[in-house]
Amino acid sequence: MNEFTTKGAKQYTRRARLAAVDVKLKQREVFSPIRTTVQIAQKKMKHTAINKLYDAMISVLTELMD
Repeated sequence: MNEFTTKGAKQYTRRARLAAVDVKLKQREVFSPIRTTVQIAQKKMKHTAINKLYDAMISVLTELMD
């Protein structure tokens, strides 16, 4: 297995904290009222409507950070 490292360099991205925001949103079930009351007729392929809502929320937060 090959390992690629840069000695002395720290890698950091401002967007890494968005992963933590995503986890917290899901843990606190922020969109649960929407999930239980709003029904959207669609085929579930890979993502449900609520997954798409989470993705949109993270995308908006990403744009605000730039």
